[in-house]
Amino acid sequence: MVENPGPLATAPKACQQATITVPGPVLATLRQRDPWRSPTSIDSYARRSAIEGIFGNLRSQSTQNIKRGFCRVVGLVKTSLTLALEAVAANIRLLRKWAKRVGLTSDPLCVPFPVDHGFEELDENGQICPAGLFDFDDPPDDLAA
Repeated sequence: MVENPGPLATAPKACQQATITVPGPVLATLRQRDPWRSPTSIDSYARRSAIEGIFGNLRSQSTQNIKRGFCRVVGLVKTSLTLALEAVAANIRLLRKWAKRVGLTSDPLCVPFPVDHGFEELDENGQICPAGLFDFDDPPDDLAA
């Protein structure tokens, strides 16, 4: 509403007519593809909760902990690649968690990790040495003085 408008004869053309048509490109970002609360807009908006769940999973401190400064590389390409690898790691973690819950471990990616994460002694040929728990010299004879 314009308070105290001037004479109609000197007003701009937009103020002299009953309706105004706004061309398509004007404020295109504010226009919506689907009418509000239509079944198509509800279906489209329902995807948002799944996406927000993924973003929350990536940002959680107990999972990926992605936040500003999470990687110490400079450049858009390097940061994007690092972020893509974090997303791959999150997908693998979620897949392994799902496979464990369902009991589906036939895929090699879903096979549970071995329980013993210890090391194995190798000989000079690269073969595993079958040694007992404390079956070694400490320090070795050739280093003992």
